[in-house]
Amino acid sequence: MLEDIAREHKLWIKMCLNFGVPNHMAEDLVQDMYIRVNRLVKDESKIYYKEGKINHFFFWTVLKNMWSTYSKKETRNPYKGYMDVEMDESWIVTHIDSVENREQLLAVDKILDKIYDEVKTWEHWYDRELFKVYFTTHISLRQLSRDTKISLTSLHNSVTKYKKILREQLKEDWEDFMNNQYDLI
Repeated sequence: MLEDIAREHKLWIKMCLNFGVPNHMAEDLVQDMYIRVNRLVKDESKIYYKEGKINHFFFWTVLKNMWSTYSKKETRNPYKGYMDVEMDESWIVTHIDSVENREQLLAVDKILDKIYDEVKTWEHWYDRELFKVYFTTHISLRQLSRDTKISLTSLHNSVTKYKKILREQLKEDWEDFMNNQYDLI
């Protein structure tokens, strides 16, 4: 059973990275998943479809739940108070694990500073606070919706709007970053 699961190792790593797991932690999370599945799953029908193929959704769920549990334990109170969340380093660290050199790191810092400066200019406190909570914690929109009693659609629309605004404002800087023209940022 574990041999079949391990054949999909690269897929499990990609799933973890898509959840926002930092590069340096993805491998550990997948290894923990192997241990958990070996210890807890006695009924192999959960792991395989009828054709003998691996049930990817099952493993997606296991990995997502493991990451959510870890994230909540990491920040004892994952919500940090909706009103007074400061931009913390955790969001930055999870998204710049692939930075290769000092110039690139400084460019990322400049872009993040521009993001924070743009967010500070937003007129509505709701937008500023929601951006901070969503982008600096590992809270899913569904969980945030449950906890705040704000509709999932409203939250999704707001986050989509934030991304669009930031893409428009930072388009040139992002292109400079992608072209390794860090001095133009």
